[in-house]
Amino acid sequence: MADGASAAGFDWRSEGFRRGAELWNRGRYWEAHEAWEEPWRAAGRHSAAGRFLQGLILLAAAGVKRQGGAQAVARRLAARGARRLRDAHFVAGFDAATFAAEVERWVEGVAPVPPRLRHSEPAR
Repeated sequence: MADGASAAGFDWRSEGFRRGAELWNRGRYWEAHEAWEEPWRAAGRHSAAGRFLQGLILLAAAGVKRQGGAQAVARRLAARGARRLRDAHFVAGFDAATFAAEVERWVEGVAPVPPRLRHSEPAR
């Protein structure tokens, strides 16, 4: 297995993923969404990594809508993104289900701040 790559072929160290994570953690959800588009296309929409990235993209879109005050749209996007993360079965080095639930709580207004996107590279 290549350094930083999981069995699904996803590279945690890819520039697009890391840039998106950095932007997410700074509350720049639109930019995070844009950064994850390229790795999503490269991974393939129907691959485990593609579904995982699509989930993150949808959660970032929910963040944009929440910031803009469109709560109903934000909740729908967060639910779709959370479902994609949970369904991806792609969790190497990242607790996708917990992250998704925390984003949903933030979008709902239950949590005062969004979760930070933290991950560790999978064991080799």
